[in-house]
Amino acid sequence: FLENFGPIANAPNGVAKLREIILSLAMQGKLVKQNPQDIPASELIKEIEAEKQRLKISRTLLEIKAEEMRYALPTGWKWVRFGNIAQHNSGKTLDKVRNTGHPRDYITTSNLYWGIFELNNVRQMLIRDEELERCTARKGDLLICEGGEAGRSAVWFYDKEVCFQNHVHRARFYYGIDPYYAYRFFEKLNATGEINQYRKGVGISSISSKVLASIPFPLPPIEEQKRIVAKVDELMALCDKLEAQQQEQERRFPVLSRACHARFV
Repeated sequence: FLENFGPIANAPNGVAKLREIILSLAMQGKLVKQNPQDIPASELIKEIEAEKQRLKISRTLLEIKAEEMRYALPTGWKWVRFGNIAQHNSGKTLDKVRNTGHPRDYITTSNLYWGIFELNNVRQMLIRDEELERCTARKGDLLICEGGEAGRSAVWFYDKEVCFQNHVHRARFYYGIDPYYAYRFFEKLNATGEINQYRKGVGISSISSKVLASIPFPLPPIEEQKRIVAKVDELMALCDKLEAQQQEQERRFPVLSRACHARFV
């Protein structure tokens, strides 16, 4: 990978561009090899539809139009709408006057960043027991900012469950969807700027549940999702090292420059 794209890292904003390339290749099926033995996404979709029937979920979305398919997918992949692979909804509205129930920890967009959570300032609100199912995240859910930097997301990887406010979407995936693959998809939309076509509003943008459900999503076979996640993790760690090296060089350059100047004065 570095043989082909490594020189880009030394260009202005090069590491960010390198991350964009990694994510774009991943979502086009060009980052890891396809395995013809993998069960194709078309079969995965059948399993998802069967799960929806068991859960008595009848919601269906429109078929994806040809012009929405930004690129050709590899054999075994399938374009689907995000709302067809996940149950998602926003959380509990904070209203100190009207809210009733028990005080419970909750997170909002100020706790949710790309790939991580900042939990030092978690607050509480009153939430009734019967509201918990709708506004509680459990391990493996993808949480997505509705407002602020709309689309910013992270997988809730903690064993402890947590409640979330109405400006956060929770996506709970059906059978065979790796939440970390879905996270990398949203990271790719942000890196390329494609996310902006789904954001609404001037100044503070937002992504509604309806818009979130409509987003075209490139779905690989289950096993390939896992291979993509592992490879992206590996290459992003490499980007972190390159970025750290560049920052160290930038830190040292003024010191070296002053030392050289003093030597010849």
